[in-house]
Amino acid sequence: MLSLLAASCTSRDVGPYAPTAEDKNLEKIAASKPMCVIDNQARCDHLIENRLLFGRFFAPETLGGLDESEKFRGRRITTKFVVEALAATNQCVAPSEPTVTIVRGMIIDGRRFDAKGTSPLVEQQSSCFITPSAEDS
Repeated sequence: MLSLLAASCTSRDVGPYAPTAEDKNLEKIAASKPMCVIDNQARCDHLIENRLLFGRFFAPETLGGLDESEKFRGRRITTKFVVEALAATNQCVAPSEPTVTIVRGMIIDGRRFDAKGTSPLVEQQSSCFITPSAEDS
């Protein structure tokens, strides 16, 4: 019986990177804010500055030059970073400028989202937000 329970869990459900109840609550809040610009400009600037690294975390299995455990950890940390930034956003303001995708396919509250920024991606000028992923359409 115990082996059946252990087999039903994945590394996403247990271990040091498993989501806590607070993480799950923040994900629900963040997922309810698509198209809301992140209030914290430093968080947005960090996403813009590190977009190439984040792309490696979310690249398909054979791409990106990282092993799956590095990608898993990077995806979890990046998603948590975006979730915390969105959850802390007080007023939903949607961007009106053209956009560029920063990170594709983040799973937030069981759904796929893309992190985007207003074009051109320039620190201290662009706004960041999430949209439902085109992959789910």
